[in-house]
Amino acid sequence: METISLKPPVFRVRDFLSPDERARIIELARSELRESHVVATEPEPAANASSAPPPRKSQTAWLVADADDTGHLERVRRRAMALTVLPNTVKSERLQVLRYDRGGYFGVHHESTAFLRRYATLLYYLEGPGEGNGGGTAFPLGPDGDGGVRGEVALAAAGEAIGSGDVRRVCDSSRVGGVVATPTPGDAILFYNFGADGEVDRHAIHAACEVTGGVKWAANHWFTLPEEDAGGRERDEL
Repeated sequence: METISLKPPVFRVRDFLSPDERARIIELARSELRESHVVATEPEPAANASSAPPPRKSQTAWLVADADDTGHLERVRRRAMALTVLPNTVKSERLQVLRYDRGGYFGVHHESTAFLRRYATLLYYLEGPGEGNGGGTAFPLGPDGDGGVRGEVALAAAGEAIGSGDVRRVCDSSRVGGVVATPTPGDAILFYNFGADGEVDRHAIHAACEVTGGVKWAANHWFTLPEEDAGGRERDEL
């Protein structure tokens, strides 16, 4: 496991998925792909961003482990649970598989919502898009992994890029700072959407950078906290 960033905590796990597992996930997803949609987790755009491109351009499929008679998905799920070392009250969601063709991207967003409290994310790189073809995962508010404090100028540049709604600006780490994880097939990126205090970590906003060539396949494995009742107490799923 390699540390990519300390705030938010982001780690790379090399060769987490085998070639057979990656091929099986893609095989199952192909016939289920539909145009991707968004929920209200993205930061509010700037006032001058009315002409910004749509927040997302990709295709999505949802897979459940029971649907795979080869057992590949269940083995991946069990290995993911072991890696995250989370209690049994944290549930793993269905696997979300994504296909990004050339020009595909997903603008800045946060995984957790008021109804889906996604504590941790395992992002799997399945295939493509190839070296030099973009498709990285950007954390614009993350430091470079050394735990250093971002300067005011860098934070201001990141804020402007996020507010612009332009994913290319967000992914330009030379100007904005932050960190960008390169897509290496087989690797998994683990990051946490909540802080140690139990509150949503705003630093965990991220973006799927534009694919400039080839095709990128990826998948999200989310680990979700139980729902809270009106008094803020966790309640078991019915």
